[in-house]
Amino acid sequence: MNKFGIILWLAGIAYIRCGEEPKPPTVKPTKPAPPPKCDGGWKKFGDKCYKKTSLAPAIECEAGWTAAQHDQMCYKGSSDLRNFIEAKDYCVKEGGTMACASTPVENAFLFNYMAEQKYLAVWIGGSLDMKDKWSWLDDSEWGMAAWVDGKAPDTKTSRCLQLHGKSASIKPNWRRYWTGENCENAKTAVVCKKKPNKVTPADLDRKLHAGKK
Repeated sequence: MNKFGIILWLAGIAYIRCGEEPKPPTVKPTKPAPPPKCDGGWKKFGDKCYKKTSLAPAIECEAGWTAAQHDQMCYKGSSDLRNFIEAKDYCVKEGGTMACASTPVENAFLFNYMAEQKYLAVWIGGSLDMKDKWSWLDDSEWGMAAWVDGKAPDTKTSRCLQLHGKSASIKPNWRRYWTGENCENAKTAVVCKKKPNKVTPADLDRKLHAGKK
């Protein structure tokens, strides 16, 4: 193809059509749409606005119980002084079991709960079994230990677990740590836990917001 004509191929035969080369149609450039203005809690992502309607599940506990997000359970303490067996029975009567601290997160939660309730120490659901092995009442794995001296206590007399809170009357190195105590003679407060009445899952779906042009 040149300025003298255009070669056309039809049915295997070449034809020459004279005339000027046709000009391509003019295409006007389109302007990109303005980005949306995200406000009222909406956040911009690309050319759209998104918003999470909820960040955590709603946990419904009975009156007097505290909801915990880390395990979606309900917790309740009692300041009445009981030995380990009495404390265990109390939690069962309340419809639950003694709280356990099988992870650092649970241990920290219980420590903070104790501080709010002003408990000096509490029974938690750890004890020595018949084989002199430490275990949790809720059958969770014995995955951590926070013994005050860095090692488990004498198994002959100290077979039940206490968690110590934050108080001027407690030795500084005892705070947030465990001690083994006599299950029958020692008496202190207790923290129980049980399943909530209802858990409403969090709505994590991002909602589209058209935004303002």
